[in-house]
Amino acid sequence: MPHNPFVIVVTLNYNGKKHLGYFLRNALKIKYSNYEIVVVDNGSSDNSIDFLENNLGEINLIKLSKNYGYSSGFNKGINYAINKGADYILITNNDVLLHRDIIKEGVKLAETNDRIGYLGGKVFDLNTNRKFQY
Repeated sequence: MPHNPFVIVVTLNYNGKKHLGYFLRNALKIKYSNYEIVVVDNGSSDNSIDFLENNLGEINLIKLSKNYGYSSGFNKGINYAINKGADYILITNNDVLLHRDIIKEGVKLAETNDRIGYLGGKVFDLNTNRKFQY
């Protein structure tokens, strides 16, 4: 039986309701069978929580009582993933569209060498999908 590592996608949200719909619809279409998505809400006040609870039941939500900042907010999601037994964690912002093969290709590359500890991807302009940002 082929090895199928468990991956958790962690995204941080702070008053980013305008991004959540397209981000999550896209992230739920990733072609990989053993992953889950967690949104860490950093104390949003823009009804992001209501949107998440009412529209997208296939994700996990960590509701923080206040804005812990970028690093501490992501660390809450990373700790969640470690405690759930994730083999890999995909850390991403919520204002992006993820390629449907991002996990499959990332896992494939990571599994080639046990010294690989971090992978980064190319980021293209969301509006044109042709302009390379970084």
